[in-house]
Amino acid sequence: MVGTRRFAFRFLPLLAAFLVFNHALEAQDVSAREYAQRRLSVIEKMDSGAVAVYLAGTLKNRSNDMDFEFVQDKNFLYLTGYPDPGAILFLSKDEFTRGDNPIHALLFVPPSNPATEQWVGKHMSGKEARTVLGLRSTASTTDFRAFMDSTLKTKRLLYYDPRISILTTDKVLNVRLRTGREFRKAVSKLYPELTLKSAFRLAASLRARKSPAELRLMQKAINATVDAHLEAFRSAEPGMFEYELEAVIEYCFRRKGCDGPAFPSIVGSGPNSTTLHYEKNTRRMRKGDMVVMDVGAEYEGYSADVTRTIPVSGVFRPEQRELYEIVLKAREATLAAVKPGVRLFELTNVAREIIDAAGFGRYFNHSVSHHLGLDTHDPVGYGPLREGNVITIEPGIYVPEGADVDHKYWNIGIRIEDDVLVTKDGYELLTKDLPVEIEAIEAIMAEEGIGNLPVGREKNLR
Repeated sequence: MVGTRRFAFRFLPLLAAFLVFNHALEAQDVSAREYAQRRLSVIEKMDSGAVAVYLAGTLKNRSNDMDFEFVQDKNFLYLTGYPDPGAILFLSKDEFTRGDNPIHALLFVPPSNPATEQWVGKHMSGKEARTVLGLRSTASTTDFRAFMDSTLKTKRLLYYDPRISILTTDKVLNVRLRTGREFRKAVSKLYPELTLKSAFRLAASLRARKSPAELRLMQKAINATVDAHLEAFRSAEPGMFEYELEAVIEYCFRRKGCDGPAFPSIVGSGPNSTTLHYEKNTRRMRKGDMVVMDVGAEYEGYSADVTRTIPVSGVFRPEQRELYEIVLKAREATLAAVKPGVRLFELTNVAREIIDAAGFGRYFNHSVSHHLGLDTHDPVGYGPLREGNVITIEPGIYVPEGADVDHKYWNIGIRIEDDVLVTKDGYELLTKDLPVEIEAIEAIMAEEGIGNLPVGREKNLR
């Protein structure tokens, strides 16, 4: 690592965002016209005379002078496609003029900083944003405070989400805030006539129905996840650590051109298979274990979320087969129930009825479905399913040690999770290329994988 100055270390994570921008320029999977239509859809939902502000994500500190890799706020990404931190989107129900342009949307972009660019490269400029993202006008973030002050003095309604300003200097009010309540008090003091409403729900509700471009991006993430699972099937064997399977899976994500994992990979074997969101992945796997692999790639911001459960030894034992077939039966019945108009809790009831009837209902302790998209758990609400929704179907049974069942079932956790597109008359299985049948899984596990290949100096020991 080069250099000693603090600012250099803090801005290193921006490099990833810069690379994402370059990829976006090359691929442009979502058109400028689609981004513009998304912004228009938000504006149409706004009350008369209102304005809205959406903030780009911020770098989050990992430790000392190092930050986590930057992840764009998903509502901001949905509305703009802008990949870098620090930008601000302003939307107005009423048309206003910027230069010679009558507009409803204005993107504020951080000014160029040659010192920072020396370390991490350039961020997307205002000119590039106008070209790539379909924005008619942009401005510098240095002008935002004065712009908002003059704007809010004449407005009565602001859509905003202060959650992303907590512990930072709020970009609208230019004050330090620690809670949403402090934000509301500050607004009331500065602009007594101004009412606040949630900008988060305004945008998130539009994300439920996926466009053809979004479905193409999601399918790329799903395909990479399917390939990663298949390689994990081939690689798993007694004596491996869970993190070795995790490494195989995440290597496949990157090998297939994805951004990386959409969420921390869950690879839980033996007793860890009964923990729903086990993320340590540190246990050495043993013969006779089942291993739950709940993983998903992220591509251009869109998530996959796919779970398979396999026997580490490559062959299901009778009690493992018994529980697996119960979960598989619940999966098939739940998939058959997917169609427009059905609610997620009704799908859960379908799966629960089957698992209850088999005597393991108390060990199925989560919902069977959630929406999927830019977020792994897309925050689009719980209304009836509509054509174009993408959801998961994920029944499971998790029997911990000491459970009130035959001890042969102890420490067996099983989850099968697929990604599903709701269609006009039913569903399309987006994960159809990843087998769930026991015989198919065992056959793939008998093939050679990459998980136990020697690395570095290990080659000299074989």
